[in-house]
Amino acid sequence: MHRLRSAPDLLTANLICDLLRHAGIEAEVHNANAQGGVGEIPVSEAWPQIWIADPGRAAEAAVLVDEFERRPADSGPERMCAACNEMSPQGFEFCWHCGAEFPE
Repeated sequence: MHRLRSAPDLLTANLICDLLRHAGIEAEVHNANAQGGVGEIPVSEAWPQIWIADPGRAAEAAVLVDEFERRPADSGPERMCAACNEMSPQGFEFCWHCGAEFPE
């Protein structure tokens, strides 16, 4: 396993993991419940972390995450996921709830 980076919140960490998984990169979120330790441990150590199984794909994964982070936060009205019927922001490539890919 290779620690790719931290995320500012759990939702972002899960979206990044879904993005990586859809690209064929095995990824996991670590520290999902570490926020309760803030005060005992530094805040930055309690942030959710994205880890990938194959360190050899770290550069490829970093490019995907950098592209994801550069996208505008608000790019239009929400759209409904065909797989789970949840609403996600227009700019999302994957459903925030179930991870299903939105059509182009």
